[in-house]
Amino acid sequence: MTRTFRSFGAPVAPVVVEYFTDIAGSASVADLVRTNLYTNDTPTWIVYSNLFGVNVGINGSTLPGLNYALGTVAADNYGVRAYTYFVPPTNGNYKFWIRSDDGMRLYMNTNSADIITPTSKNCPNGQDVFQAMDGNVNTKYLNFDKVNTGFTVTRQAGAIVQGMRFTTAGDAPERDPITFTLEGTTADPRFGPWTLITTASTGFTNGIPRLTRADFISVANSTSYTAYRLKFPTLQNVTAANSMQIAEVEFLDANTNKVLFAPQLIAENAANVAAYGVGSTPANSITNISLVGGQKYYMEALLKEGGGSDGFSVMWTDTTSNAAPAATIFIPYANLEYPALAASVQSPVKVITEMYLGYLTFATPASANFNTLAGIAEATNFPVNDYVGSVANYKYIAGNPDNISYQKYFGFEPSTYNTRYDGYLGKAYSYFVPPTNGVYKFWARVDDVCSLYMNTNAVNSTDPYGKKTDR
Repeated sequence: MTRTFRSFGAPVAPVVVEYFTDIAGSASVADLVRTNLYTNDTPTWIVYSNLFGVNVGINGSTLPGLNYALGTVAADNYGVRAYTYFVPPTNGNYKFWIRSDDGMRLYMNTNSADIITPTSKNCPNGQDVFQAMDGNVNTKYLNFDKVNTGFTVTRQAGAIVQGMRFTTAGDAPERDPITFTLEGTTADPRFGPWTLITTASTGFTNGIPRLTRADFISVANSTSYTAYRLKFPTLQNVTAANSMQIAEVEFLDANTNKVLFAPQLIAENAANVAAYGVGSTPANSITNISLVGGQKYYMEALLKEGGGSDGFSVMWTDTTSNAAPAATIFIPYANLEYPALAASVQSPVKVITEMYLGYLTFATPASANFNTLAGIAEATNFPVNDYVGSVANYKYIAGNPDNISYQKYFGFEPSTYNTRYDGYLGKAYSYFVPPTNGVYKFWARVDDVCSLYMNTNAVNSTDPYGKKTDR
């Protein structure tokens, strides 16, 4: 029997969901955004959904156990980042309701589908890139990478930026950026090419008071770019500073009107709130949002699960309603749209991963321990019997995985944390595109064991049947 090679292209369900597994700490979102999986932008896996929510029953999700005899294990200590475009059905004022177990934050660009992408996520909790354009001088964007940090704002349609204005943060003047560069592109913002628009002073002179809005900076530009990249190459005192920080950044037209916008926090649950509410943190609740029917608005949710029950969902009502929606009601599919622009920038999937669950410890002496190369050979070939433990082999032979997910990188749980899955066979595949001609050596790190295959032929290099193994 010949096993047919199958590939699963990335779907375009309207919601992109990134999972970050085995995150220690509390049930607060603060413990998601500070983990290295999140700050390094390396989710354990990416999946797609027709629902803006995760485990919406909030009844405690489970994963397969080590083997059939041990049943299941709880899906605990993980985080989620989910994003989509919300498309309101009509013009009007909207109130959004959230329910979650455990902590949750809901962000929304209440002006447009513009997205903002930092140069890195090396930021403390509550001081991420959204705070750079939230209209609140008492918040700030702080990045520990210091020099040449900043962000990119990407739009569905172009905008002409002809002015900039910056506001100092509330402390540590040594962190103030004193110069900036502004670039624009109409191409893919991941690759450019970028056109330098200006290099100028931020207006943060030495000794400028805290929480001060500097003067308007005129920018000579007549091009409608679809993405703008802002960086801060110099700081007030780079030696003394441990980071770059800024309270507000404004992208303006010649009449000082804002032309670029960013998502803002509109609701937050500090911990488990299983019934719909407008957030358990009133200071972070925005309950009267004017939206245009049919227009796309970027929406993002962060969830941190501790233990026990888990999940989240979102719904809306008219702003005059004080009656919470029923827990069985969610944002309808018709009001969600695949965030093509955001996904291409934030989750550019290039790797497909498959998981085949239910492997027992192999019985034959040569591979009695499944985490050996002999175990891989046994897991991917016809079993020696037709017992229930052999079902996993047949799933692999048929190319019928239990889970399909996607990655931004060639790997699976790169920090080798506990995914809470055991007794499984994983498969990841992609195209490798070498940057230059040359001789290459490939290195692998793994827990437990892997075989790396590659088609090294120049003639049919994209054909999976031409692969060779290097174990």
